[in-house]
Amino acid sequence: MQATPAPAEKSSRGGKSASSSSKGGKKGQSVKVVEGTPPPQQAPQPTPDKETIRKGAARLKQQLSVERIPSDLLSRYVGRWKGDFWVYAPTGELQESKACAIEYKMGDRNTLQMETYYVDRISKQWIVAETATYQNNGDSVLVTIKKPDGKIATQTGHYNDGQLFLVSNIKDGIESYRERIDGKRLLVDGFGVYGGKDSHVFIGRLLRER
Repeated sequence: MQATPAPAEKSSRGGKSASSSSKGGKKGQSVKVVEGTPPPQQAPQPTPDKETIRKGAARLKQQLSVERIPSDLLSRYVGRWKGDFWVYAPTGELQESKACAIEYKMGDRNTLQMETYYVDRISKQWIVAETATYQNNGDSVLVTIKKPDGKIATQTGHYNDGQLFLVSNIKDGIESYRERIDGKRLLVDGFGVYGGKDSHVFIGRLLRER
């Protein structure tokens, strides 16, 4: 019984191959012919002048920069949101787990009033609510937060790609949050590093109830 021959291999370059007998070679010698298309010739690019370079740099800076705060940004928050808020260590250990409810109402002079209520699932205790005021200043958002102990904290926010990026104004580290409204979802992600050692990861996921 004769073995079935292996299928012929195609050229890796996509060209055609042909077998022929060379007049001066041995009988049955195979010669491979490959057909291909040479790369197109590219015309040399002119050296840009100073004005072209300046305009290109300005366009790039504008594309990379943050956007102006939308005039209706704060009104997008209005309503009652309910969901969960978690705090993790950078290595993944769960540190806090809270059921969360947030109420947003428009205030005077293009401000947004926020009231937050939550309960810690680990300690099974209600946590005193925080309140905050969002102020749209056009190129930034100022958030003034009143802590449960009466202390005042502030955040400065900038807008880009449909998201509000908030940075807490603190001296002993950095704390940053990203807030994004996706349909009926309010997505909050953030991190904090304090004193160079203490660090946390924040995640909030809430649904609009009304």
